[in-house]
Formats: sequence, structure tokens, C-alpha cells
Amino acid sequence: MAKKAKVWDGSTWQDLVNATQDLTPYSTTAQMNTAIAAAQGLTLISSTTIGSAVASVTISNCFNSTYDIYELVVSNVTITSTYFKAQLRTGSTTSTSGYAATELFANISNSTVGNDNNFSYSGAGWQMGLGSTNLGSGKATIINPYLARYSTFNQLNAKTTEIGYAGGIHSVSTSYDQLVLTPNSGTWTGGTISIYGYKK
Repeated sequence: MAKKAKVWDGSTWQDLVNATQDLTPYSTTAQMNTAIAAAQGLTLISSTTIGSAVASVTISNCFNSTYDIYELVVSNVTITSTYFKAQLRTGSTTSTSGYAATELFANISNSTVGNDNNFSYSGAGWQMGLGSTNLGSGKATIINPYLARYSTFNQLNAKTTEIGYAGGIHSVSTSYDQLVLTPNSGTWTGGTISIYGYKK
């Protein structure tokens, strides 16, 4: 049986035969991006535009009971370090202990592989990579931050000559609804930080 053609009406997929014949509303980039995100089961929760020389960014109310798994996306920021610290927060309290992480990496310029077992700011936060100091971008998955249980993260990052996979755990069984991001050194400038939730 042939599959029915469908179009995205801004909130759901409709059979083409039941939808308006004017497809203009479905042809914009915004509509297509919304449709793609919906198909992937992702919902945009928060998007923060970074100003100039920002020391740290706190994203409030980004974790909730609707989702268990989140995607953190950092896009086109300028930063003086290739890494930043991620800390969980609830109310006015930022968790500064219980973090552990490691990174496995391979360097194609000198054919070395290895790991970094101290990849977590001495337990005070998860270390995440952007891969570049200028117009850096990166993505990480964060699991169970809102549930009162251990939280985890994982991330694939790449530099000019190196690729790495990082992962870690936060061993404090508390519910967190916020995220604090701080560069390893210097400040953030420009770009955006977005958080998506995966549909259950």
C-alpha cells in the first residue's frame, strides 16, 4: 500500500489531502526546522543569546519533569579556552561537588591515544569541550538532572588534530532545574546556548 503524503501544519503532521492546498506556510526554514525537531523527538526548552565578555551563563528552569534526557547545544561562541565547566543548580544553590568525568582521545598529528581521568575540575563541575577558541560549537547529552538520582553526561568533541569522547557522573541524588556554564578561563562572547528535551 502506498504511503500517504503528509505536511507539517506547525504542530502536527496532516494528510496532504486534508490540509490546505497552499503550501507556503510549510516552506519556510522555521517551519522545516520545527518539523525536523519534532520528527527527532526533540523540543526546544531554552535558547540564550550570549552578550559580550560574559563570565558565566545560568540557564534557569531548563530541566523539569517532562523530560529525562536533554541535549545541550553551544553554537558559535568566542571563548578564550576550548573547555567550559558545567554545574547543576537548584534554587540559589549551585552544586560544586560530586562530579567525576573522563575523556578518551586520539590525536592524528602524532598518532597518540590516551585518556584524561581528571576531566572534571577536581569534582566541582563537568568539563566539556568546544573544540575551538573562536566561534566554538559543541553538543552534550545530559541525563536525569531533574530526577533525585545520579546524573550523567556524554559528549563527542573534536579539534583540528584531535577527537575525543567525554563522559561523567554527578553523584548527588538531588533534583536540579538549572545549569551554570563557565569558561575554563576568560569569558563567553556572542553565540547561543540552547537546551532541548527528548520526548519520553
